[in-house]
Amino acid sequence: MDLRTAVLENIPVDYGDSPGDSGFSMATDSETIQELTRQLVKGVATFVAWAPGRLDVMGGITEYSGGCVLSFPLAHRVCAAVQLRNDRRLSIFVSGGSNGTANAPVVIPWDQLSADRTTVLSGLNSSHSNKCGVEMTLCTFGVLAEMLASKMIPAACDGLSIAISSPLGDFTDVGCAAAIAASVVAAVSAALGVDVDVTAAASACQRMENLWLFRPVGCTDATCSLIGQTDSFVVTECPGEIETRSLRLQDGLEVVGVDCGAWSPDSWKDYTKARTTAFMGRLLVDRIVKHERLSDRRWAGHLAQLSVANYVEHVRDRIPTKMKGKEFLDRFGETGDPLTKIDPAEIYKVRSRTEHHIYEELRTRRFLECLTQWIEKPNPHHLVEAGELMMASHWSYGQRCGLGSVEADRVVNLVKDRGQDADLYGARVSGRGGGGVVCILMRSTDRATLAMKNVLAEYHQKTGRIARLIRGSAPGALTTGVQVLPPSAE
Repeated sequence: MDLRTAVLENIPVDYGDSPGDSGFSMATDSETIQELTRQLVKGVATFVAWAPGRLDVMGGITEYSGGCVLSFPLAHRVCAAVQLRNDRRLSIFVSGGSNGTANAPVVIPWDQLSADRTTVLSGLNSSHSNKCGVEMTLCTFGVLAEMLASKMIPAACDGLSIAISSPLGDFTDVGCAAAIAASVVAAVSAALGVDVDVTAAASACQRMENLWLFRPVGCTDATCSLIGQTDSFVVTECPGEIETRSLRLQDGLEVVGVDCGAWSPDSWKDYTKARTTAFMGRLLVDRIVKHERLSDRRWAGHLAQLSVANYVEHVRDRIPTKMKGKEFLDRFGETGDPLTKIDPAEIYKVRSRTEHHIYEELRTRRFLECLTQWIEKPNPHHLVEAGELMMASHWSYGQRCGLGSVEADRVVNLVKDRGQDADLYGARVSGRGGGGVVCILMRSTDRATLAMKNVLAEYHQKTGRIARLIRGSAPGALTTGVQVLPPSAE
C-alpha cells in the first residue's frame, strides 16, 4: 500500500459557514486585573498569571495512545490573581465569559483542600448560581488539591485568596479547564515562593481534569497553557515523561479557529467511548505483536507507535470491526486504562477507532515535516500537503472515531471550497470533536481574511448559527512569568 495514500485517504467530505466578525471582545489586560483586584485586599502584594487556551492542530486524541500532538496557544487567556492570607482560609472568586458572569467568593478552611470531591462539589453547588461558576471554582480547588497532594506546595500555608477571570467559557472546546489550572499553578507557586517543574505542573493540571471533572484527558492542553510561545506550535511527545519542543510559524502563515456555535451534548460521552475502544484495540494489537513476534522498533505498547506497514500487513484484518463489551470482557478483561471502563451492553467499533491512532500519528509527523520545510524554504506545495493532512485527519475524526458533527463539517467544507486560491490550506475539528471549534491553516493575507469572513457569512446563511473567528496567540503562563503587583494604598 502507498503510505501517502494510506495517510491522506482523500475521501470527499461535506460542510458549511457564518458572519464576518468574531462577535467577541476581550477585556484589556489592565481591565481584567482591575476587575480581579477589586475582589482582593488592598495593602497586600498580588501575584498575577495569564494562561492561554489552545487549538488542537494535529494529533489530538493520540495524546493517550503514544502520539505526537501539535497545539497552538491562543490570545484568549485566563487570568489568576493570588494573595497570601494569614487566617488559614481559602477564598476563590470566579468571573467567566464576555457577559461578566460572576459569583460571590467561596471561602472555606484551608484544611478542606484534603476533603473528598463529593463534599466539595456539594458545597460549591449550593454557593454558585450557574454551572460555569461551579466548574471554574472546581478547577481552581481541584488543581490546588492536586498540588498539595503531590507536595508541589506546602501543607503549612496560612491561606490564599484567588480571583479568576476567564473569557474562554464563551467557546466550546479550547482547553478552558487546563488554562484555569495552569494560571493557578503559576500564580500560587510564585506567591508561595516555590519553583515550578513543568512536568509536575502539567501532571497536576491533568489530574484535576481526570479526578475532579471526570474527563479522561491527557496533558497536552495543560502543557500548551503552561509553556506555549506566541505564534508557535507546542509539539508534545506522549505518553510518559513529557517531551516538548516549539515550532514557530514563519511570518505570513497563521493558525485560526472558528467556533461553530454548536457542540453535541454527548461530546464527552462519545469521546470517552472512543478512548475506551482505542484501548480495547491496543490490548488486541499488543497480543498480536507479541504472538507474531513482529519486529517494530517503535512499538512499546501504545497504538500510535505501531507502524502503518505492520498494521496493514499483519494486524488490521485480525482486529474485529465490532465487538460487544461483554464479549470483550469475557475474553480479555478490562483494557488497563485507569480512566475508562468497558460497558458490557455497548457495541464498540474496535477496528476503526484503533486505526485512527496509527494513521493519525503518521499524518501528524508528516504535517510537522511539511511545516518545517515551509519555514526553512517556503514552497506552496508544503502548505498544500499540510492542508490535505488536516482534511484527512478531520475525516478520520468523524468517520473512524465517531467524533464528527454536521456544523464542523460545514465549516471545513467551506474552507476546502475556497482552498489555496484564497490562501486557505486546511481545516479540521479541534479538541475532543463533536462540533465546537475548527482549526484552520491559512496565509496572513487580506485575501485569506476576506475568505474567512465569507466562510462565516455563508455558514450563518445556511445554518442560522453565529460562528466566531478565534484569532491571535499569546505565551503560556510559565513562559510569560508571574507579574507581582506591589501592595496598593489603603
